[in-house]
Amino acid sequence: MSYIEAVIAIILVFVAVTAVFTSIEYQQKMYSKILERELLQLYSEDLFWLTIYNLPNTTPFDSFETYYSTKSAYVVKDFEKVRKDINCITFTFPNEKSVNIYYFDK
Repeated sequence: MSYIEAVIAIILVFVAVTAVFTSIEYQQKMYSKILERELLQLYSEDLFWLTIYNLPNTTPFDSFETYYSTKSAYVVKDFEKVRKDINCITFTFPNEKSVNIYYFDK
């Protein structure tokens, strides 16, 4: 093996290691975004059940905004179109993240 082949092999290994390390950093950023989204979803589902059922003796969570809306939509039930009202609760958290939860009447 000549010196030129050894230098080329070292350069290729260096490029491969650099590519792997940059992708690891990118994967960590994506994982943290996904984890934050999932935690917000779980947090919002807790708020949803507390809000819908007005559970007594519950401590309020951190400050957040709640927005209620209702939209009509057609749902297929037993091969027939049925008009249903779909309710939506939007929780907006202080860090400008928001989660929508859609549900039918209880």
